[in-house]
Amino acid sequence: MIRVALDAMGGDHAPQAEVEGAIAALALLPEVVVQLVGKVEVIEAELAKQPSIAQIAVFGEARPWSTAVVVPAPGARRSDIQAEITAVNAALPDYARVGDWIAAREPFSPDNQQLTSNGRNRRDAIWHAYQAAINARYDEYVAIPSFVYEQRRSLRDFLRGTEIRDCRG
Repeated sequence: MIRVALDAMGGDHAPQAEVEGAIAALALLPEVVVQLVGKVEVIEAELAKQPSIAQIAVFGEARPWSTAVVVPAPGARRSDIQAEITAVNAALPDYARVGDWIAAREPFSPDNQQLTSNGRNRRDAIWHAYQAAINARYDEYVAIPSFVYEQRRSLRDFLRGTEIRDCRG
């Protein structure tokens, strides 16, 4: 078996062209496993620029939409955070948008091991701390919006069992 990592956000027509290329490779080379990868940090960086958001971590691997864990800025209201996420989403392609968010219980810090000493998110630690809450957000939705469901189902059908994962350097 040969494993190939493919940057799904790496081209002018991403991710459509990259996915189509992966499909073609899988048809010709059945011994290949394709892993589509992308940098969620790009989305986080854009959202972190917003005044109501002090810190943010976005998760959504193999999910119909991404969910963010947000550390609100002091004095920020839920409505402010939602408005800023909605505004940033409008400038992002469909596949990169944040569909839901939860408020963090505490800021990410080196003390709770959710932040490195140089200020980077420790994604595994944040995921571990908020995994149950994030999963519950998906469980709360009885009906996924049809356009989101169709996009994700089509991608899953195209890839026919290949592993999709997010590369978090």
